[in-house]
Amino acid sequence: MTATMALHHFPAEWLGTTRRHLQALADRVPGVQGIVLASSDGFEIDCLATRSGAASRLAAIASSLLALGQAALRELGFAGSGTVLIQNEAGHILLLEGRYRDRTLVLCTVAGPSAVTGTLLWAARECLASLTAESRISAAA
Repeated sequence: MTATMALHHFPAEWLGTTRRHLQALADRVPGVQGIVLASSDGFEIDCLATRSGAASRLAAIASSLLALGQAALRELGFAGSGTVLIQNEAGHILLLEGRYRDRTLVLCTVAGPSAVTGTLLWAARECLASLTAESRISAAA
């Protein structure tokens, strides 16, 4: 499956709203350097302010890392979706799982060291909630 084929799983009306949700996340957290919204199979749906060419690679890596985290949670008997946070002195990579109707989404946010982890987590969860709400609105229309 190509990235273009992956986008066919999402209505154009919904795809047209994703950028404003990603921008709202970036506006809420000082230090955000890039955001990638991906499908669970690792294809980029949308991105904001990532290095040239990095978005598609980051989408693939993010979906794999989140799947690994989910497998670890299942192995431990923890139900539900999870979050993966990778940090070092250079910054943060936060991966969250969300749902678009029957599809799994991966939200990957990259932030510099000045970003506050709690604020980043809260804003990313808010972003996914708004994307999910948008999917319910477009489904009802």
